[in-house]
Amino acid sequence: MKKVMLSVVVLGMMILFSVPVWSACPDLGTIPNGTGVIYGDTNCRGWRIALDADTKIPDLGNFYDRKAGRSVNVKDKITSMQIGRGLKCDFYDDTHYRGNVLGPAEYGNYPDLARNGWDNKISSIKCYSDSSNRGRETDRDRHNREGLERDNANRERETQRDRDDREREMQRDRDDRERIERERLERERSDREHNQTIGEKIDNLLKNK
Repeated sequence: MKKVMLSVVVLGMMILFSVPVWSACPDLGTIPNGTGVIYGDTNCRGWRIALDADTKIPDLGNFYDRKAGRSVNVKDKITSMQIGRGLKCDFYDDTHYRGNVLGPAEYGNYPDLARNGWDNKISSIKCYSDSSNRGRETDRDRHNREGLERDNANRERETQRDRDDREREMQRDRDDRERIERERLERERSDREHNQTIGEKIDNLLKNK
């Protein structure tokens, strides 16, 4: 009997310690359509901030949380999130919607952002209605255009630098050729003067005879 009771106790302890209390985020059915929530801990725990289609937070380091009624700093502190139906969000690893982007994050639970390397890295957020893809595409197009413009500017700077280097090299070649020509002319002039002096000396010797 004691052995049976001991086995039951051991089995109960194994079950108790093998099943985590918080194994996942709460049911998505608790998230109203068109909204979402970001959390400060895994499995949708810790502090929380609500999101909706009007959420535009350029700097998570200092923004006014309407529901909390105060300014908060959660930059690089988001670890999990829930996105309800009808909402999409882009998350950026730099302020003012710059840097790398995680998105669009859409309907679903995201219990641990470490799985894709984004835990404690989000610095700005832009959310929009699932039906406003056109507006988002404009933002994406602008982002791509700015990237292309930067690339083109960099290439233009490199091209101009190459042209400047080539021009300097050509100028050095011209300077070298001119220097060599001046040295040649100087040697010829010096040789003529030398030969002329020798000829004059020979003439003088012949005259004296």
